[in-house]
Amino acid sequence: MKKVSIIIPIYNSEKTLKRCIESILNQTYENLEIILVNDGSMDKSQSICEKYLEIDKRITIIVQKNQGVATARNQGLKEATGEYIQFVDSDDYIDANMVGILVNEIEKENADIVISGFKEYLNINKEMKLIGEHTSKESHIYDIDEFALYIGQLYGARLLGGPCNSLYKINIIKSNNIKFPQDKSYGEDTIFNMKYYRYCKKIVLLKDSFYNYIHENKLSLASKYHENKLQIINDIYDEITHTIEPYEKLKKDELHIIDKLYFYDVFKSLQQKIEFCGMKNSYKDCYDICNNEEIKIIAKKIGRDNNLILKLIGRCVNIKAYNLINLILFAKMKTINFIDRKKHWYVNLRKKNNSIFISCITYFRPICYF
Repeated sequence: MKKVSIIIPIYNSEKTLKRCIESILNQTYENLEIILVNDGSMDKSQSICEKYLEIDKRITIIVQKNQGVATARNQGLKEATGEYIQFVDSDDYIDANMVGILVNEIEKENADIVISGFKEYLNINKEMKLIGEHTSKESHIYDIDEFALYIGQLYGARLLGGPCNSLYKINIIKSNNIKFPQDKSYGEDTIFNMKYYRYCKKIVLLKDSFYNYIHENKLSLASKYHENKLQIINDIYDEITHTIEPYEKLKKDELHIIDKLYFYDVFKSLQQKIEFCGMKNSYKDCYDICNNEEIKIIAKKIGRDNNLILKLIGRCVNIKAYNLINLILFAKMKTINFIDRKKHWYVNLRKKNNSIFISCITYFRPICYF
């Protein structure tokens, strides 16, 4: 039974840390090394870690000054002694059979990585509401050539963006010096994954979900504005392109998906700037984006897309209607904020089977979210 090192970066997680740690201690697979990396927490997280250290000898605690999740994970990787690596965020928890199933699959198929689905929950007043599940339609074993053909689809399905729904081999990470980039405030997970995939020969994708991603009643990192986000998006898609470029048999549909995702992320970053900095302070960014040659090429293709807002923005780029793009994104932002504030209504109405309201939301949500 090979050892699995589970790395948990922790920052001010006193409200959720107990649930996270206990979900790991309760794994059916017992040969674990549990590495708790306290990234300069100012609450009671450290005392909670110390309490569990007394209970279970499999736990190791690392304490560092606050340097961010990337540095915390890298420090955990440096100290890890297991043959396999798994990451869990301190806000989240995993099903009791997750580690055992992932280890069984990676060994049975002699694979380099196993990727599972995950569930998203909204924590409303300590009550968990399921708001989404991200999975593949079926389990599949990919060689790297086939994986490259579907990397856009899988990334768009959110299965490749983070590290917490995967099991990695430590020898691939260490022998190729793969690390989370510490100069990024966003997207470091995707960049780490893309670098790792380049050294894989066989990849297992499971249709089942074992990881539980929790949205707490607070502003998440993903919803914050990052001044350098556009540059980070470019870096992410450079990594994706670098990962797939050796494979000449990529389908046109797959390349279109990657272009569409890039286009979406670029204008989502502009939307966030509008939200945090106002429309007047976003005009120059809009002008620069729309005059980017790659964006202009993609915009012509997007004009044939089925999504209403993407198609409209694509046409606006083509005719250089910068003010109209800002207005579209502003209206979209306001609509999304309204839907997100009422998301718990949506969950409750689904339970009550309010078909008319659900039909309206089901129709408008995809439009607003591209």
